[in-house]
Amino acid sequence: MNACNAKNKDATEEQPLNEWMARGRQGDTQAVLLYCRCIEPIIDSFCKDPFLLHRLGRDEIRSAASLAALEFMSDYTGATPDREIPYLLRRVLRCSLLQAVRRDDTRLRHEGPNGSSTDTTDGNAPAEPADDPDKTPEALFLRAARRQQVQAALQTLPDRERAVINALYFRCLDTLETAQEIGVTRNYVQKLQRRALTRLRKCLRRQAITEKEDAPWNRI
Repeated sequence: MNACNAKNKDATEEQPLNEWMARGRQGDTQAVLLYCRCIEPIIDSFCKDPFLLHRLGRDEIRSAASLAALEFMSDYTGATPDREIPYLLRRVLRCSLLQAVRRDDTRLRHEGPNGSSTDTTDGNAPAEPADDPDKTPEALFLRAARRQQVQAALQTLPDRERAVINALYFRCLDTLETAQEIGVTRNYVQKLQRRALTRLRKCLRRQAITEKEDAPWNRI
């Protein structure tokens, strides 16, 4: 476990990530924690990217990347060697973060910097995710994972937390617009976002027990 804290090298390259992900899909909380600790350097590297920092901010980078990493673990069915998984994860997480930037760009093009959302969906009911022009395999994988797992997990959230996640990730509003819509401060929106993402991670882990134990690849 201490190996995950090794300096001057990406410790994930030497860790049994395939084993941890397989155990995590079957509900092994300890394996999920080991996985999360060992991918932390990857997430930290995105938090230092000047472009992403400027467009998304550190908190949103960490939240979006962490959720995408858990989705990857939950649905992964490949046979990539352990030492190559960190490189695959980097591509998947970067794709997810760039999608967030593109969604923001799309919103600005359609509404303008001062435009208001025309979405009439109830803030407590998840809307369909915004269209994304990125058609790479990683993008399609993440989109499917969100629709199949995150939508269900959203139903377990308190109303206000669900409204925040729906606004930020599905309706492509920024934190200021979300705060104005809900009637709270931007800081409180970020607090609700962190709480909601924590609940979603726990829910996804519980789903791993009920949804993955009967999957064909777990019976081989």
